[in-house]
Amino acid sequence: MGEIITNMIKEKYEEAFKMFLLQNIDFSKYDMELDNANLHFNQSKTFIQNINSKYYKLINNYYIDNLNEEDKNYIASTNSIDEKVIDIVRRTYKEVIKAKYGDKITYGNPPVFVGTNGNLALILSYGKTNLSNETFLDVLQKQNEKTLLLNKKLKEEIKEKLEIDCDIFIYKSL
Repeated sequence: MGEIITNMIKEKYEEAFKMFLLQNIDFSKYDMELDNANLHFNQSKTFIQNINSKYYKLINNYYIDNLNEEDKNYIASTNSIDEKVIDIVRRTYKEVIKAKYGDKITYGNPPVFVGTNGNLALILSYGKTNLSNETFLDVLQKQNEKTLLLNKKLKEEIKEKLEIDCDIFIYKSL
């Protein structure tokens, strides 16, 4: 397959994977927990919102070569993401998002984040706070504690529902 068709398949697969992910994980409850923490979490504009979350962003790599020819051909031939494409994702996502090159994988362009398991990759991204220096350090420590607990819950939910591990990177625009 040519590069243009491969990129088209990759884009459709990515869109279908996002739909599949949102059918299984409700990110709004995690957003609500951050909103209700009274710790000045602000929505970051650094990353494009792509999974209906104010704070979490999906940054996965997709290894379309791990699909069989029949699946690639079907995705390439369809004009929309139908139930069959979602079924392909449901059946193949563990192999398509899995890193090919050992235990370390980079995400981003240029590569910014280095994952440890090469499976699902998310960024918890939030913006700077407008606080005084004295208050800022206290809030920063509480933000760190809150995000560690929340990310642990999210990783456990992903492991339970999708049966894969997840790297969650934290990006704070200060």
